Formats: sequence, structure tokens, C-alpha cells
Amino acid sequence: MLDKLIGIYAAFFLGADIPRGVHSYRIDKCLSCNYLSTRASSLNWRDRLRKILFSPPFCTLCKCQIYEKTSQGREECALRKYKNEFPLWGRIYVKFNSKKKMNLTNLSGKQVQLNYDTDNAEYTVSLERISSEDKSYSFLLQLDFEAKDFKALKHLKNSCGSCIATKLVGIDGRKITTQTFVKNQGVLGTHTKYIYVGYLNEQEVLIEERIKVVYVIF
Repeated sequence: MLDKLIGIYAAFFLGADIPRGVHSYRIDKCLSCNYLSTRASSLNWRDRLRKILFSPPFCTLCKCQIYEKTSQGREECALRKYKNEFPLWGRIYVKFNSKKKMNLTNLSGKQVQLNYDTDNAEYTVSLERISSEDKSYSFLLQLDFEAKDFKALKHLKNSCGSCIATKLVGIDGRKITTQTFVKNQGVLGTHTKYIYVGYLNEQEVLIEERIKVVYVIF
């Protein structure tokens, strides 16, 4: 609830925190969605009244005004939460108030969807559907250890060397940029792979974070 209130305040009073091109992409997706208030085939009485009294289009699933919601990097399309469907656009960053968590940012704009699975204590990167004709797919992530007990990066590993590969792009203090390549093996369906990020804390103890990568070949 607190994150929701923070997001609403930021959208209305602080403005967009994402690149203009990504914001435009998200808006275009919402404007073509059948759950948009101006496109929905049927509305309940509350939504009908809201549509009459207020002009800005809104999502009939999450009830958010689309121009404001799409301006915030922490937000995602409501299809996953309310319909268990792949979202039309994804979250750009995962940020925590806790000083024990690594923050994660997608530097590839609209290409991936970020989440954090509290039950399994792992980050999740969901890719857009990949055509079987595409040979490879890549994305950039920034790992932000500013709030963690971090001394040095130790390793970047993948669960499958033939299907996915991750390399170090750059280090700026406690911010590490990585690039991951997904190699299309021609096997249709949903695939799950992992990126393992190992680092040393100030006590020289090795700690490992796990990032799950999910993608669909069709």
C-alpha cells in the first residue's frame, strides 16, 4: 500500500522518471488495450460515472490513469496481477527501502519485465516473447549494491552455458552493469534459466544473488 501511495505521489507531483521514448511506448500499448476505459465493451456503474465526470482515460483493471501510471518506472501493466496474463509493458526497476537488498534496473528500455519473488528470495526477469526465427536476444541490467554490505564482485555465472551467457559491461563504484545474451536453440515453449551474482562483503564472506530469467520461444 505504501509503495502504491508513493507511486501516485511521484506520478502527479514529480513527473516521469523514465525516458520519453519508453513512456510513449507504454502509452501506445495502453491506448490499444481493450481494458482501457475508452475501449472497454462494458463498464460497471462506477467506471461509467468516472468516465462521464473525468476525461483522462484510465485502466478498468487497476483503475489508474494511464498517462500518470505509465510515467513511473516502478509500475507495470495490470494484466499480470488481475488476469494472470503477460503484461503489455514491464517494470523498469526494482528498488527496496531495505538496506539488505540489491536494487535492479533494466537499461534496455521496454524489453524486459522485472519482479522480486519474496517467497524464493530471487529476482525475476521476464522477457518479451521471442520469435523462433530470432537467433538471439540480449538485455542490459544494472545491479546496484549501494545499500548493501558490498566489497567486490566475485563472479557472474549462468545455469546453462549453451542457452544463456552473461558478461560484465562496467563497474561504477557499487553499480555493476551486465549484458545477458539468450541464444535461441529452436525449442518452442517456456524456458527458465538463472544468473548467479557472487560478491564479497566487508567481512570477505561470499554472498550470491539469484536472478531468474524466463522467456518464451514461439
